[in-house]
Amino acid sequence: METKLQNQLYYYQFEGDEYDIGKQYGKLLRKRNFDSNKIEQVNQKMWKVIEGRNPSLLFKILEKKILSWVKIIKQDYSEHILIQKGLAEELKMNLDILLELEILIELSGIFCTIYAENKNKFYRIADTSIEHRQILKETLQEIHVVKINDYITVTSPGLYTLHSIFSEKFSFATYANNQIPKKEFLKNPLPFYIRFKKIFSSSRNEHQFIQQIIEEKDVYFDVEIIIRGQSKNYNIHAINKTIQESNVIERSDYTPIKTNDLMNLHKELPDYNRIFAAYYYNNKLYVSNSLVNNEMIEIF
Repeated sequence: METKLQNQLYYYQFEGDEYDIGKQYGKLLRKRNFDSNKIEQVNQKMWKVIEGRNPSLLFKILEKKILSWVKIIKQDYSEHILIQKGLAEELKMNLDILLELEILIELSGIFCTIYAENKNKFYRIADTSIEHRQILKETLQEIHVVKINDYITVTSPGLYTLHSIFSEKFSFATYANNQIPKKEFLKNPLPFYIRFKKIFSSSRNEHQFIQQIIEEKDVYFDVEIIIRGQSKNYNIHAINKTIQESNVIERSDYTPIKTNDLMNLHKELPDYNRIFAAYYYNNKLYVSNSLVNNEMIEIF
């Protein structure tokens, strides 16, 4: 099911096998003549951003590492990229483009405001690098809210990185400035988000989820995971393995947050690198496509 909302927001709802979900997703996009070349353009432009940020030799090392990661993911993590595989096949795209893009966004970093209060409120602003936001504004302004079986993710078309998840079991969002030196980042045996998807898919509740994050070794990505649990909320640091738990958890580039009006918080904070804001409150989800404007749209 596809529902077009205001401001280039689209809501999708899928159930079943993830490969079939990827195929269904692709068919819906083709049905409305979605230009899949725009995903490839975003990929190419993000490669240029990474190249421009790094000295020539370091970029070549990064490029080689990213391409080797893509091969490993396709070979050893195939069960965790079924949505991407189905989507790529239906859109007649090279799967590598989608997998590369996920890693390039990981390198770009996600600068955020995240707020969790009790089990009723979970708020997420997704900011990214200025370059990435500009690429999206120029190339692909859509934001997709995608329900996959029992969880919802908010993302850009073609990008299946679990940085923002909403569900009745538990919700979470990642805060990752990615200020870690590249020589440290290159020590990762695999990019963080592909390992993160494996952890999420095998966790029945927030306690299993947290335990697996703590047990995950060789993480060289300065990411924090803020979790809205059934009774408490948590902030887990993936490198340091520290756990903060409280009824209220706040993580922001603009801490302390000085408002209780979460529906309008994104209008009060600087938005020069914002992609979207999402607010899950009393089983209702509101999302703004900040590439277009700051208006919150009720999804359900």
